Amino acid sequence: MMMWWFVVACRSEGEPTVPVVDTSSDCPAGSVDVDGSCVSCDARVGTLHERHLRVDGEQRAYLLHVPEAYTCDERWPVLFDLHGTAGALPEEAYGLDGAIETADAEGFLLVRPRSRSSLEGGSEVYRWDQNPGDTDRNAVFLEALLERLSEDYVIDPDRVYVMGFSSGTNQTARAARDADSPFHGFGHVGGGAWSVQEQRASGRTYLHTPWRDYMRAYHHQLVELLDEAGSPAADRYERQSSSGHDLYDWIYPELWAFLDRGERPDPGTPSADWERIPGAPEQLLAVTVDEGGTAWFTGVDGDVLSWDGDAFAVAAIEGAAVFDETSLTGVCFTGGGTGAAVGNGTVLWTDDAGVSWRHLDPLDEPGPPMFGYTLWTGVACSPTEVLGMGYWSAGRSSDGVDWQDAVMGTSYRVQAQAAAQAPTGTWVAGGYYAYLGRSDDGGATFAKVGTTGGADWVLGVAAVGEQGFVAVGDRGVILRSDDDGRTFQQVGADGRDLYAVAFADDLTGLAVGRSGAAWATDDGGRTWRDASLGADVMLSSVAFLADGDAIVAGEGGPWRLAMP
Repeated sequence: MMMWWFVVACRSEGEPTVPVVDTSSDCPAGSVDVDGSCVSCDARVGTLHERHLRVDGEQRAYLLHVPEAYTCDERWPVLFDLHGTAGALPEEAYGLDGAIETADAEGFLLVRPRSRSSLEGGSEVYRWDQNPGDTDRNAVFLEALLERLSEDYVIDPDRVYVMGFSSGTNQTARAARDADSPFHGFGHVGGGAWSVQEQRASGRTYLHTPWRDYMRAYHHQLVELLDEAGSPAADRYERQSSSGHDLYDWIYPELWAFLDRGERPDPGTPSADWERIPGAPEQLLAVTVDEGGTAWFTGVDGDVLSWDGDAFAVAAIEGAAVFDETSLTGVCFTGGGTGAAVGNGTVLWTDDAGVSWRHLDPLDEPGPPMFGYTLWTGVACSPTEVLGMGYWSAGRSSDGVDWQDAVMGTSYRVQAQAAAQAPTGTWVAGGYYAYLGRSDDGGATFAKVGTTGGADWVLGVAAVGEQGFVAVGDRGVILRSDDDGRTFQQVGADGRDLYAVAFADDLTGLAVGRSGAAWATDDGGRTWRDASLGADVMLSSVAFLADGDAIVAGEGGPWRLAMP
């Protein structure tokens, strides 16, 4: 894949330009004069599926949504929304309901162009860089489509924005490459840039690529290009999260408010119940507590830190990371003092209870190859083994040398993100798509079980009691099993994605997630109460100290919560 960037807005904060449309011109009845051209007032509104435009001899397709409130006596902003997938009508996949709802609420035209495609594995696959030369071809298509829309609708040229998801992010970067770009704001969700080497357009940039997204590396490349271009921090907003590769409805209103008006979400204020622990980096991603009561953290710079309750110490690491950007999104220890930390291609191993660590990366994928190395973003430990997991790969080892494939038991390679083992020896793993799997053979093979409620991604799993499990996921879903992972029931759904869950004992637990979300239980996960941080920051991982307090890794550093 590839790279991107973008820049700053060229109009005043909160004052979008809406030039006056001349309704008293010589244009025919039922039309208005827009910059010397007559535009009809009878253009269609609503959601218009599979529209077509011929560009460079090729029939291209797109979806257009025009709010029912559209009128021709004022100029309207436009959002181009780019993404790809396999199968028919790819422009209608991923977040369409949220995009349309936001377009109606904010008053803009929504355009979802269809990328070019090719036959891959028996399916028609649509990506914005699917074929050689597609990125430039698509750039011509987008500009031609904007020109065509301007013939039918009254468009505000200063408020035309483009966003991309996955491969659409690189195409968005291409839209920001030239100083004369017709786009004035750029949104990147689940990706970044890889084939674009400079950015010269002006406009705000919205960024949202989760720390556990397999395309996180391209986000870093994009940020480098932004820095090289001198894009000021004031013209960027990055939503921190620790979910997987997905496009959610809640992103659209946040993205639009920033691109169009420069509005950022209310940062909120931390509750008095929460304590910020000083002395650590501002961005931590994972936490665990070892058998001796020491808390261990990993973060965005590849370091492993220990905390004894008084001070933080950085552990020694032997070797060097294979990848330039190293973020460690998971860490755990076995009962014998071995342990691992993983994240987006990096695998660290310790044999001495964390005193020293060594790089294992690049580590070959234990099962069928996908990337040529393990792109693991989650890790879990039993008393004797480490289970690493992530994108289309999972493996287990007791020594860090011999890794065995952990088979997730579906027709596709699961993107597992979390797992836990009960005292019975049963493992439960969670991931995408809507995956919960159970293993009774030590983690060698998993069989898909039950339902995940409304969660597409199961992002956190914890064992509770003798044969109980709690799993959490996106959309705030909380699931519970009391039969050793054979079945799960949904017991909560806040709406804010939950990334992790842990228990202090058979009764007391905490689940944490997006925008300061936190839910506490004192009955083993049967019922939950809101214990949110209050500040709009990512809470990505949770563990419990010996005194029963919860300790949480996330945006803003480590947090501590006394449990009642």
